[in-house]
Amino acid sequence: MEVRTSSSRTSVERFQSVAQAVKEHQGWRFLIVSPDDLRVTAEEHLLETWDGLVAKIAEAEQLLGSGLNDAATVFLWAIFEGAMRRLALATGTPVERLPGFKMLNQLYTMGYMSVTEFKAAKEFMLIRNRVAHGFRSDQGPEAVKVFASLLSELVEQWRKEPNDKTEAS
Repeated sequence: MEVRTSSSRTSVERFQSVAQAVKEHQGWRFLIVSPDDLRVTAEEHLLETWDGLVAKIAEAEQLLGSGLNDAATVFLWAIFEGAMRRLALATGTPVERLPGFKMLNQLYTMGYMSVTEFKAAKEFMLIRNRVAHGFRSDQGPEAVKVFASLLSELVEQWRKEPNDKTEAS
């Protein structure tokens, strides 16, 4: 393991060399993490369980049913990030400490979401960002309902991942 705290640059050739050396060892992974990537702490015991995530989706749907679209939007995104972090930990995917948008991209790249699911999540992220930063959302409750449904499907799919050692969690 190499840790650098300075802002000095490392050549691409150095990264390629390290990646090649890592590739020769079964089970090893090469991961580059910047200080910005470590803003989110990943303490497994603080993550919501799969059953807890399902319950929270139901709560978000109640918010939506009460006409609280903006609150449901922000809450659903938080649940989605929690589900992505739970999946990352459950499958040994070293992304659980990344910010949500980076985790989303990485989990899609690794095949945990279809193209359609990925695009829907990216579109919903834009809606969530507008709401979270004080802007009106031009989307009605239907867009939030669609994402809640997608999130329910993803949680059910992800909790069944074969490497999941936290099924009881």
